[in-house]
Amino acid sequence: MFKLNFKKVFAFLFAFILCFGCIDIYADDGGYTIDDYKVNAIYHSNNTIDVKEVIDVNFSSYRHGIYRNIPETMYINRDEKYKLKIQDINVLNDEYEVDSDSGNRVIQIGSADYTIIGPHTYTLTYTIVIPEDYHSDLDFIYYSVLGNNWDTTINYFSFDIQFEKALTEDEMSNIEVFSGSLGNQSNDLNVTPIITSTSISGSAYDIGAKQAITLFGKLRQGYFVGAKQTTSKIPFIFLGLAILFGLYSLIRAFLLKKTHITPIVNFYPPKDMDPAMVGTIVDESVDQEDLMALIPYWASKGYLTISEKEDDLVLTKQENHEPPILKHQKKIYNGLFKTKN
Repeated sequence: MFKLNFKKVFAFLFAFILCFGCIDIYADDGGYTIDDYKVNAIYHSNNTIDVKEVIDVNFSSYRHGIYRNIPETMYINRDEKYKLKIQDINVLNDEYEVDSDSGNRVIQIGSADYTIIGPHTYTLTYTIVIPEDYHSDLDFIYYSVLGNNWDTTINYFSFDIQFEKALTEDEMSNIEVFSGSLGNQSNDLNVTPIITSTSISGSAYDIGAKQAITLFGKLRQGYFVGAKQTTSKIPFIFLGLAILFGLYSLIRAFLLKKTHITPIVNFYPPKDMDPAMVGTIVDESVDQEDLMALIPYWASKGYLTISEKEDDLVLTKQENHEPPILKHQKKIYNGLFKTKN
């Protein structure tokens, strides 16, 4: 009888993730650098931010354009999460499409009909709507003025944020700048902010890929007025579900109290759900591991083969199979085999 060795399975999955953990999927990855990146924003008293970005890009090879990914979720810590709304998106003098993918508002800028090489300037505007916070004793600023989604270097970055409502001296002294890798709580990029009662500005040079700059500051309670309300119905919904589940459990226990039930552990996902979907449902987050789990899944379906060559894993596209049809699978699959099989 076959016995599943969990230690070996987890060791294989861990090794597999290490092999592919550095892969990032972008439709137009590489082939350009950002020479100059300016952010001008107005921080309104209702906790919305009007943003204008001017991005000077230098393409070293022919490309259709760039992607601008704006997070739609704001994490203050592990237990405090806010759903953002990115609205009123506009790109000046360039074709663009807007979509949502992997927790980001994705702005695809450029034309499918022609390519660009050399310098090009992109100008875009949008509004970030931040909901009312969960705190009763303070308000706060938490603004990722530079997100970590860029897969290229930025030679020079600057920002200037104007506040609709003036800050007090205490609030000005509470403003902190975090910069560097995602989640970093220091200022590795050496951003020196200039803070006044009505503005914050700053700049940084030679920023590597996947780097971020975030502003954080504690404000007086009531600084933001008229912010988008976080719904108060959610706790009652969970309470109602808990009551219904409790009643169901009691009835089920009463009906089956004389029946011995042997629990069966199921190692298979629900029908028509791939590993990325299951991983997302488990922790309510799309993680890189969820996406990478699609690769052995595709191998089991015959979309590709996995072989070992000189201590590397090689993925080979199988031409005799139709590619995946689900949108998220198709995007990653086509990204893997964009230039060769």
